[in-house]
Amino acid sequence: MKKQKYYFLLFIIFFQNIFFAQDTFRVMTYNILNYPSKISSTRNPYFKKIINEIKPDILVVQEMESAAGVELFLNEVLDSNYTAGEFVNGYDTDNALFYKDSIFKFIDNEPINTALRNISKLIFVHKNTNDTLIIFSAHLKASDSETDRQKRLEEVKILREVT
Repeated sequence: MKKQKYYFLLFIIFFQNIFFAQDTFRVMTYNILNYPSKISSTRNPYFKKIINEIKPDILVVQEMESAAGVELFLNEVLDSNYTAGEFVNGYDTDNALFYKDSIFKFIDNEPINTALRNISKLIFVHKNTNDTLIIFSAHLKASDSETDRQKRLEEVKILREVT
């Protein structure tokens, strides 16, 4: 009986990758500060260096100003392994998404409206596992006044209602 347990344990250890397949990936978020109007041509080499060092599979950025900025960032900062997700133009700076479509299938960029900026609900499917991944990108109100703290609280309340 003891020998059977031993073989069963070896079987489980040997085949655990089949039973419990796991895949790793890297997600990065970055506030790129009013891109592209804040002199993107001088900042692009720095963005490129940082992103090439981190090698994210998904990159979510905040303070993107336009769809044209998304295209500029995709073409001048990222390499050909990346695809841009759907850009939703809100009423202030926005979130943008870049991902490796060899790893993920992009499903949706669902805007969650707040009084200041949209929060993005980004939905993917991992191609190897078919697992759904949801990422929320939020750029909450900055500054430290009581009014600003209250605005942040209202944004977070809206997000909590969704989650």
